[in-house]
Amino acid sequence: MTGQSEPLLIVRGLSKRFGPLPVLQDVDFHVQKGEIFGIIGISGAGKTTLLELLIGFQQPDKGDVQFKIGESLLNTAPSTHFVSVYDNQQLMKHLFGFASQKSSFYEDLTVRENLEYFGSLYELSKATLQANIATVLSLVELNDHQHMLAQNLSGGMQKRLDIACSLVHNPDILILDEPTADLDVMLRKQLWNVIKQIKENGKTVIVSSHHLDEIEQLCDTIAVLHNKKIASQGNVSELRKHYAEHQEIHLELESHQYDSIITLLKKQNTYRITKLLSDGKKLIVHSPDAEKLFHYLIHLIEHLKEEIIDLYLNKPSLSEVFENLITNPGFDKPGFDKPGFDNLGSGIKNERNEGLAS
Repeated sequence: MTGQSEPLLIVRGLSKRFGPLPVLQDVDFHVQKGEIFGIIGISGAGKTTLLELLIGFQQPDKGDVQFKIGESLLNTAPSTHFVSVYDNQQLMKHLFGFASQKSSFYEDLTVRENLEYFGSLYELSKATLQANIATVLSLVELNDHQHMLAQNLSGGMQKRLDIACSLVHNPDILILDEPTADLDVMLRKQLWNVIKQIKENGKTVIVSSHHLDEIEQLCDTIAVLHNKKIASQGNVSELRKHYAEHQEIHLELESHQYDSIITLLKKQNTYRITKLLSDGKKLIVHSPDAEKLFHYLIHLIEHLKEEIIDLYLNKPSLSEVFENLITNPGFDKPGFDKPGFDNLGSGIKNERNEGLAS
C-alpha cells in the first residue's frame, strides 16, 4: 500500500452490471492527492466503465466513491470532509475534469472558441475564464494554434485540446481514458510530458492505458483491474516485489567464456534458476533468488579468476508483473497490504444528475 496520508478519493465496494452481465464487482481502491494513478487491465476489463463511475457519468448498482473536500465548500466550518460523488454532482462537476477516448471538442470551432464554450458551462467569471484559458493553452502548448479550427489540428494536438477542455475550469482531479490511444511513440511522449506538467501544477491525475511502458515510467501508483476487481494496487516496486516470478542477472566477462560458470550454476542446488541464456557476449540468468545468487555469482567469478566488464540485476518489467497477475489464479498473495477503508459514508442516489461537463 502506497502513501500514508489520508487519500483524496476513496472507492469502496463499487459494482456495476449491464443487464445480466456483471462488469465490476466490489472494486476497492484509493487515490492520494497529487499523484498520477494508473489503471491497467486487458481490453474489456471495464476500465472505461470504472472511470465513468468515478466521475458520476454512470451510477453504480452498489458501492460508493467518496471525495475529500474542504468543508468551506459546503458553507460550514473550515475543515475537511468526505462526500459521496453521487450525492453532490453539482459540486463534483467543478472538482473533476474528464477526457474520454472520444473527442469532446467541436470540430467547427477554433481551439480558443472550444475553451470558451466549455469554460462557460462552469459559470466562471469572464476574468477567471480568460485567465484559465491562458493557463491551459500554455500548458498543452497550443498558444500558437488557438485560432485554428479544431478539425485542422493534428491528432496529437486534438488530444491536447481534449485535455485542455477538461482542465479549463481548474478541477482538482483530472481523469483521462486511454489518452495516448492511436498516437505514435513521439506523440505519446509529448502528451505524457503534458500530463507530468499537470501533476507538477498540483493536480491529481487518474489515467487508464494499455501502454504498460508509459504507466510503469510515469505513474506513482498502479491498480490492476482483472476479473471485475482490483487485483492489486501499489507502486511499481511493490508490484514487482510481490508478483514478479524472477529477476535477471546480466553478466559480461572480458573473456566472453561462460561454459564454466554455466556448469557450476547448474551443479549448485542452493539457488533456484529458471533460465540460463548466453549469446556469446553476455550471460543472462533468470532466478527468483536473484539477489542472493548475485553474490554467489561474484564468488564464482573470483574463483575462476575472470574479469568482469558488466554485472547487474535487471528487475522485471510491469508487463511481466501484469502477465503473472492475470494468468495466476493465486494472485492475491498473503502478506501484501491492501488499501484499508474507514468512515465511508453511504447514500447512493438512484437517479443520475445531469450537467457534468468535460
